[in-house]
Amino acid sequence: MTRSAEVRIVDRPGVFVADEAEIDGDWLHVEGRWRTRGGPNNEQLTYSERRAYTFPHHTVRRIRWTA
Repeated sequence: MTRSAEVRIVDRPGVFVADEAEIDGDWLHVEGRWRTRGGPNNEQLTYSERRAYTFPHHTVRRIRWTA
């Protein structure tokens, strides 16, 4: 089962906004885009191109399931 989530990764700026996220044992598989803040008072949001990653569990700082 895949769900959408916002994921924070150790030593990576921004939040990974996953359209699909799945935990498989010690691995987190995600597809989505990086969201970063910038500009005056961090008011501007920018998004990367769509990407897919597999992160080992020890690099995941936080998962916030969104749906």
